[in-house]
Amino acid sequence: MQSPLAVRFQARNNRVGFGRSCKSNLLTMPYLQALRDAQEALGLHNDVGVAAEAFRLDAGLHPESWFAAGYLKAHLGVTARAGRRALSRLAKTPVFWPR
Repeated sequence: MQSPLAVRFQARNNRVGFGRSCKSNLLTMPYLQALRDAQEALGLHNDVGVAAEAFRLDAGLHPESWFAAGYLKAHLGVTARAGRRALSRLAKTPVFWPR
């Protein structure tokens, strides 16, 4: 029986090996790029939402925060559309694993 540390080390090596094989394979590149774009768009949408809420909560002490909160709240629609477009492109991108 392997030690827990050895199991973790082996699992890590398997993930690293899988990642290297994916990066080197040209079939994976379109999917990984679409995935990267989707993650970036959704991350930005989340960041804008969190910032809008933070400014809204801060507006009680600093009234000038209302401007930033309103701007970011309006910008959420833009980032939501960008996220939907990125996810749509990801859904249309061919996958590299067998189905």
